[in-house]
Amino acid sequence: GDSDGDGVADNFENAGFNNGDGDGDGNLDSTQQNVSSALNPVTNMPTTLKSTGANCTFITENAFLSESSLVVQDPTADYPVGLVDFKVQCANPGESADITIFYTELYDTSSWIYKKYDSNGNAYADISNIVTYGTANVGGSVVTTVSSTITDGDNMTDDDGVADGIINDPSGPAISVATGSNSSGGGAPAHHVIRMCSYETGKCSNMFPFGNDEAYSIYRDCYSKGIASGTECATTWAKSKNYVTVEEFNSAKTINTKDINTEIKEVVETNSLCETVRYNRYPENRGRGISSALFRDVLKTNARYNSLRDLAEQSIINGDDETGFARLEAPVSRAEVAKIMTIAREDSLKTGNCAKYSSFSDIAKAAWYEPFVQNMQSKNIVSGYSDGSYKPGRTITKAELYKIIAISFGFISESDAIKNATERSVNWYIPYIEVLEKKVWLPKSILTLPMDKSMSRGELFETLSLTLKNIDKVIE
Repeated sequence: GDSDGDGVADNFENAGFNNGDGDGDGNLDSTQQNVSSALNPVTNMPTTLKSTGANCTFITENAFLSESSLVVQDPTADYPVGLVDFKVQCANPGESADITIFYTELYDTSSWIYKKYDSNGNAYADISNIVTYGTANVGGSVVTTVSSTITDGDNMTDDDGVADGIINDPSGPAISVATGSNSSGGGAPAHHVIRMCSYETGKCSNMFPFGNDEAYSIYRDCYSKGIASGTECATTWAKSKNYVTVEEFNSAKTINTKDINTEIKEVVETNSLCETVRYNRYPENRGRGISSALFRDVLKTNARYNSLRDLAEQSIINGDDETGFARLEAPVSRAEVAKIMTIAREDSLKTGNCAKYSSFSDIAKAAWYEPFVQNMQSKNIVSGYSDGSYKPGRTITKAELYKIIAISFGFISESDAIKNATERSVNWYIPYIEVLEKKVWLPKSILTLPMDKSMSRGELFETLSLTLKNIDKVIE
């Protein structure tokens, strides 16, 4: 559940820093509408946001982001503890909120500047003049705090610049690339800034090591023990994460599988002959919240919002590339379904010299959806039409969707379904319906729809979310 309505699950907040009391006020963060704790993907630790004041004390969304997750990266600075993206609701338009962020370590803030990310213009602005750095004792640990006053409708601190009673402020501490120190001091982790490139995005950007895994531990040992220079240690870390140096980067080898409908996280491994795109979903991230920049066309009261958020938290969907919108009512094509199901199944695709291409007559090798359709075809999940076509742009029907989901997750094979339907003289889709009704929680809103009904994106998201919750044994 989400008792305080901040978009972060209670069980995650309760397991956070200082036993769920991230601001040290003696109360669980999950029980307070003006306090919210969420995972910070840069520090890999919970970070806490608190809003005080007379009338702006209801945090409705909260997420911490890495700079690399934003549409545009800052060419002049790096963000050693990430950015916070939140919404605070005020009683009346034009009112102000006093915001304090509680980190879980003590940082040297002498080289920090504070910058705001404008998601509308995709630009960064220095707002250090309104920010105060301090410390707090939380559960016996002295931690760094960042405080500021933000105002609804203020162009500097409210992302939409409109006095509508809701303040949205994506922002965070930064270190200038030109002047930032290689060591943050004060007991905080060092951040050696390097420039690396990714075949996933086709871009080169400034970055520094982060995380809480073996690769990060190796990086810390490398520079702290003098095994190599900080830059060399950071470069080794980046290569372990499938990045390459600017000198090694060959943009012609970039794999770009993005389309205008979804933006999916991918990990790319390369060798001299082949390229493998491996897709992952992250069920362990359920309840950690999503960026408020996503799905701005969907109210949290929408019946399908929780399904939408569930898939986004697992990195299966990430909104329209152009707007970040969910477009729940838009029809979903057979091509889109092939891509989304490839992600949900966590399939790996061979490309480059090892690529195999779809045999469907209407699937071009250069089409963005070709590898996804080929993947589904090779695994006998889709078989196309009798004329040898797949019809990628055609809206998928309820019957087709049920078939793909049932086969994708091993509930039944196509051959068994055909045999079952033939022996009983029933419609081809009946075996798929029956097995799904037994195996998964099908949305009630879809159950009564005719089988030839064209499905919307929202109907796909709701059905897939419930299926995966059943597979993961998630009980709500």
